[in-house]
Amino acid sequence: MDEIGQPAPRLYRGVRETLELLAGRSINMTILSSCFHYELLRELKTFDLKKYFLRVFGSVHDKVAKIPDVVRWLNFDVGRTIVIGDMAHDIDAGRSIGAKTVALTWGYYLRERLEREASPDYIIDSLPEILLL
Repeated sequence: MDEIGQPAPRLYRGVRETLELLAGRSINMTILSSCFHYELLRELKTFDLKKYFLRVFGSVHDKVAKIPDVVRWLNFDVGRTIVIGDMAHDIDAGRSIGAKTVALTWGYYLRERLEREASPDYIIDSLPEILLL
């Protein structure tokens, strides 16, 4: 438990190794999250993951509205951009800019709900599976 009684964050299996491999391939990564910005930064610091990301955007509640700005600021080529998320609005944000979308089943939505409500290009059960796409 953390200091306010919430379950302590945990790092899913294979995340660090996958981020390391992607960074080694010069893949530019950023985070666009509805999680409170300070909580997100704390978790990234706890697990020493911030170094893998160009930018971290927390407290974003309308990802569809924010993602075009992020793509422009970071000069991402949407034709080579993949948006990964665990909820339908993550997939909606990716689709809104014409990016490929990948849904992760480890979050709030189960696979069936992701298929029904989000219709991503791909669905994966663990982050290392992204390396196979």
